[in-house]
Amino acid sequence: MSKKKNDKKVRDGQISTNAYHVDGLAKLPLWFKCQFIKFWVGSASFFLTFMTVDLDFLDQLVVLLLIFTLATEFVSNLVIRQMALSNKDANYYLPHFIRSKSVFSMFATLLFCGIIEAISVLILSKWVSLGLPTLGNILGETELDPFSFGFIYLLLDYIYRRVRLLFYKEKEINKNDIT
Repeated sequence: MSKKKNDKKVRDGQISTNAYHVDGLAKLPLWFKCQFIKFWVGSASFFLTFMTVDLDFLDQLVVLLLIFTLATEFVSNLVIRQMALSNKDANYYLPHFIRSKSVFSMFATLLFCGIIEAISVLILSKWVSLGLPTLGNILGETELDPFSFGFIYLLLDYIYRRVRLLFYKEKEINKNDIT
């Protein structure tokens, strides 16, 4: 919370802060908040899968798909839907327009995450096989790292949203009440 003068109220000799005062996060643009939560979910899913569990590579891909799907459905989509309550433009950042409390929403998120994961792993594998440095090589000692996966996820998500605009008009996307 910010420390402005009108943030604090003196009542009966005690100072209390205003819990409903707009803080610094409210000043960030909507696109930045949505992209940051998506980057964090993708990177955290990758980190939890590849940096903590020592399994076969294909088993790790299955675990990544499960963690990535659950985190996308129950963290990033939930946060974006909460932002959409006050700003309908946030619906644009959701991967699909299916109501959140349905089985179809989980399957749509699973399909979305599976396609994104498959393309991301192919891009990362091709990138490494060409001998190009990843962020993990620059920052540390590993070739596959959460930051590279998170940035590729953001790029693919951006491409997906732009292609989706070809099929839906932006006014229809923002009017959908999918909470």
